[in-house]
Amino acid sequence: MTGITGINDLAGYNKVANAFVGLNPKVGSGSGFVMKGDNDIKGNTFGNMPESGGPRVDLCTCNCKAGDDGVGCAGWGGVAFKYSSLLWIDPSNGRWTGQIQAFQNVGDGLNFIGTDTRLYPGGPAIYNVACTSQDCSGEFSGVFRQANSEISCSAGIADKDAGAENGCSKRCASIDTYTQWIGYCMADKENTSLGFSGYGR
Repeated sequence: MTGITGINDLAGYNKVANAFVGLNPKVGSGSGFVMKGDNDIKGNTFGNMPESGGPRVDLCTCNCKAGDDGVGCAGWGGVAFKYSSLLWIDPSNGRWTGQIQAFQNVGDGLNFIGTDTRLYPGGPAIYNVACTSQDCSGEFSGVFRQANSEISCSAGIADKDAGAENGCSKRCASIDTYTQWIGYCMADKENTSLGFSGYGR
């Protein structure tokens, strides 16, 4: 297939891959429903929905690489999960969306899978993930969603200065692309040739 938006477009995805790198500040507390104990989905007393819980953190995207059918990104999100996503322009509607998988180091491991929606490269991001009892090693099962605003250099610089262990600058410290994004943010003038986003906001 040729000439179809989003398909076999390595050059196009290369142009925007770096725009996804950076910090997307979370918007509100999102929604997270953990099923365990009396609400365990495998239990005899299942049927009540627990209160939504959290808190989730800002979305950190450390690095992205282009492929023929989308952009692969790696970073951190949720409460403390590592994630990888495959984002693309959906040929059926022209929107940026994709798949996300994530892992959190709790007990024998929490494994999530779901969807990752970006309004545009560098724009607001909304991820929606779930884990079954088996995926979450018997700890719980659940469904989770968090909205994040567009990538923000001011938020990224503040995060770097704060130096929190769960901050994006700490979590992405070993990744050159994220370090380069921080440099782009701190420059006196925006260098658009780098392909990053978030300058001046």
